Amino acid sequence: MLENPKTKPAISFLKANSSAGREKGVMFKADGTPSAIIQGGEHSVNFGDKSGYQGGYHNHTPTGTPMFSPGDFDQLLNFALGQGNLTVTNAYLGMVARNGMHYIIRFNGSYNDALVTFSDTDLKKYRRDYREIKKNLMDPEKNGSNYINADGSINNKGVEKLFFEITQNMNLSNKISLQRIENNGNVQSVQSINLDANNQPIPVPCS
Repeated sequence: MLENPKTKPAISFLKANSSAGREKGVMFKADGTPSAIIQGGEHSVNFGDKSGYQGGYHNHTPTGTPMFSPGDFDQLLNFALGQGNLTVTNAYLGMVARNGMHYIIRFNGSYNDALVTFSDTDLKKYRRDYREIKKNLMDPEKNGSNYINADGSINNKGVEKLFFEITQNMNLSNKISLQRIENNGNVQSVQSINLDANNQPIPVPCS
C-alpha cells in the first residue's frame, strides 16, 4: 500500500501539510484510488461516508498528539463494517505527523467486534482519559525520561504506550493492531508494535 503509486502522492501531501494548522484526510479504495482531500478541524478529521473505501489517512498538526485518538478508533470500526464479514480485517487508518512520525492501525477483530458503538458521551470520556494518560506518561517524576524527548515532547515509546492504554480502556485490546513506519533513506520499513512481558511497547520488524 505504501508503495502504491495511487496512494503515495496523497500520503506525501498529508506529510507536507503536517506542519500547518488544521488536519486533513483522504480515504482510499481497495486498489489505492484516493478520495478528494477532506478538510478537518484543529485536531480531528471526520471522514464522513466511508462506503466503497477500505481505509483512510490523516495528518496531525504540530500541537496535536502524534497518535490515533479515541475518535479515530471509532472511525476505524466503521471502515471495518464497510468491508463486510469476510474481509473485515482489511480496514486501516494511517496517520502522519511532523518529525517523521508515521503510524498505521489495522482492525484485527471479528465482524461482531466491529459492531461496538460509542456515544458522544463515551468518546468525550475517553478523550479525557487519553489526555490524562498522556499527562502521566510525560511526568518526569513518575516516569523519568522513558516517554519524552530531550525537549520534553512525547516520544515514540510514549505515544505507543498511550495507544495500548487507551485501547484497553475502550475494550479494544487485541482488536486493533499498531504499526510504525520508519524511513531509512528512500526505503520504508514497517515495525509491528507489541507489548513485552513488562507491558512496554516493543517494535518487531515485519518480514
